[in-house]
Amino acid sequence: MLKPPDEQMPDAAALAAAIDEGWHSIGTGKVGLRVARRVQGRDTTDKYEYGAHIVDDLLDREEQKVWRENAIGSLYSSLIIGAYTAFEVLATDLWLVAVNERPKSLAKYALEFARGDTSEPKAARQEPSVLLSTLAAYDFNVSGAVGDFLRESNRVKFDSLNGIQTAYKAAFRIPEDKKKRVSNQLSELFKGAYNDLYAIEAVRNLMAHRGGKVDQKFLDQVKGYDAGWSATLKDQPLQLAGQQVSKLVLASVRFSSSLLVFVNDWLSKYTDSGPGCRIG
Repeated sequence: MLKPPDEQMPDAAALAAAIDEGWHSIGTGKVGLRVARRVQGRDTTDKYEYGAHIVDDLLDREEQKVWRENAIGSLYSSLIIGAYTAFEVLATDLWLVAVNERPKSLAKYALEFARGDTSEPKAARQEPSVLLSTLAAYDFNVSGAVGDFLRESNRVKFDSLNGIQTAYKAAFRIPEDKKKRVSNQLSELFKGAYNDLYAIEAVRNLMAHRGGKVDQKFLDQVKGYDAGWSATLKDQPLQLAGQQVSKLVLASVRFSSSLLVFVNDWLSKYTDSGPGCRIG
């Protein structure tokens, strides 16, 4: 929110409450003035209140309905695309840094458990080839960049939610477990957020690749998640509501935060040396 001239911003709690109220009232024509008054109260400057009145006026006019729907739709689309892109970038970079830091454990597990089609017997799986040119890019020494090497040689992929989940579950195995099973905490983390992350990925792809027009692939992806989306006819634009966008964006942010905490705790707990690679 813009700061009015010569006035101090409200405290964090007031600002959060105002944003929350404004967010859930988007499309009702009361956003600008409600947020302005809630945050700034009686001290709102004439200039700031005037700007809020302009926002209200634009949203309230019936003849501006098409403009409002298009403008708010573009805002929602930007929020969805931005939120998922932020999650994807964070998840990718976080994995790379962690694996680069733990080449004898995380990288080793990733190399072992992320190869080929896991539905085939291990002995029957084809070992991915490595080009000399790829190794040359690292001066034939990948000891400090194994994570980057695994990604560039397509051992792991981060261009989809399933690819991200596979990469994490391949690397983060319990060191002291003789069967090297996936961390239960990590599995529960993905399980708890998977439906929302899958939904925001589907919406993001629809917005980015089809201009928001619904196709059969999207309908199949969101079946059972949102009744309104599932009822949308093919080739019709997807209608998003503020509450839906808020739910998906917050789910992405919360999962990203939880994933960051998980990896940080893991690196603090385990090293590449000692029995079970564990500290303490």
